[in-house]
Amino acid sequence: MVPVTTNSQVFSSEKAVQIPVVWACVDLLSRTVASLPIEVFKDLNGERQLDTKCNLHSILTVSPNFMMTPYELMQTLVMHWCLRGNAYAQIVRKGDGSVKALYPLNPDQMNVYMDESGKITYRYYDKKNHYVDYKTEDVLHWKCMGNGIKGLSKLEFMSSSLTENATAQESANDVFTSKGRLKGILSTPNLLHPKQKEEIEVQFRNMATGGIPVLPASMTFQQLSLSPAETQLLETRKFSVEEICRWFGVPSALVNSDGGAPGSNLEQVTANFYKGTIYQS
Repeated sequence: MVPVTTNSQVFSSEKAVQIPVVWACVDLLSRTVASLPIEVFKDLNGERQLDTKCNLHSILTVSPNFMMTPYELMQTLVMHWCLRGNAYAQIVRKGDGSVKALYPLNPDQMNVYMDESGKITYRYYDKKNHYVDYKTEDVLHWKCMGNGIKGLSKLEFMSSSLTENATAQESANDVFTSKGRLKGILSTPNLLHPKQKEEIEVQFRNMATGGIPVLPASMTFQQLSLSPAETQLLETRKFSVEEICRWFGVPSALVNSDGGAPGSNLEQVTANFYKGTIYQS
């Protein structure tokens, strides 16, 4: 996968979720989907009937494996689906072919192959580059839009947006911390000697370690406001949040602490999120 722009960074899942808006979107989607009820039905003379006695119902609602709850399994799968465009789970079966357990598989370690006959193989690599091949009936695979065999990785396609957000965050840190220095102008009606200038400079430099500068009685300090470039930086950060939210199909009002713009109908925004994103996913 070639990034949209040549200067885009490569983001792993762990690196991407360090961006607050990415974490907020993925967390919201995974918690929402994981909290939805799961029901198993069976076909009875052409009619659908709820089946609460089969082992699949127990796996999906009580315990999918020995180390996870159904909520945790669903959260993991949705996170993989959101970031990598694919979510995989190994289907462990009993001797009679019924499902015994579900275990999530890391999409970064999975390759999907289709041979000339149309047979699909899931090849899963471990950290030592050893692999295990799974048949289609042994893997639960959720995929985003793609070629029908494997979904497109969202992180790769949104690398330009993530790079812009990360760069803006770093620049904002420099602007607001100023590396321990105040931005302003010192003025005095008297002419200063080089030694006096040096002493004042040392005092301001020591502010980074907790020192307080003591100015001569005739000297005043005028702090500078944000420059146009710095003001534009703040607008860029707001825009990047909106852009990343669009990638995930999440309204920015649901991930902002202020609840969106004043006067916005949060109830309607939430309803549209469920209808337009959750139900269609």
